[in-house]
Amino acid sequence: MIRCLCQNDHAIELAEYCPYKFECAFSPEHGHLALDRRNYRRVKIELPVELHLLKLGRGLPVPEEIQKKRVPGTTIDLSVKGAQIRCPVRLPLNSTVQLSLKEVDRAIICTGEVVWQRQDDDGHWFTGLRFEEIAGKDSSAIIALLNRQEVKVRRSSTA
Repeated sequence: MIRCLCQNDHAIELAEYCPYKFECAFSPEHGHLALDRRNYRRVKIELPVELHLLKLGRGLPVPEEIQKKRVPGTTIDLSVKGAQIRCPVRLPLNSTVQLSLKEVDRAIICTGEVVWQRQDDDGHWFTGLRFEEIAGKDSSAIIALLNRQEVKVRRSSTA
């Protein structure tokens, strides 16, 4: 790793041909010290969501009465491949949830895995979801939604 840092000074694109890309802590894609390892842009946007717990970690089933319960929440940020959600309950780590975005042109539904979580001072939970299944039309709808949000933010910051 030290050889990689000294030789390359990280002024080159590592992702394609660096022999140390899987060992280098600063690799933008694989490194744990990278500033942002995301491959897709993430946009701050608050939208109401509804979550349903589908599977627990390791594929364990969820009782039907729990699957039917909805968990309300709000997006903090959103991308084509994931979202940060604020909700009143702690969702099990590595569980699979169904996410329904509300107050958009049409319903956007996808499934995702709970990859991280932390609790705020108010007792609410911030949960990171990585989308596993999302239809092409829903992916396109998210892209359009993110583009509209970015335009709105840019217009308000220049006004």
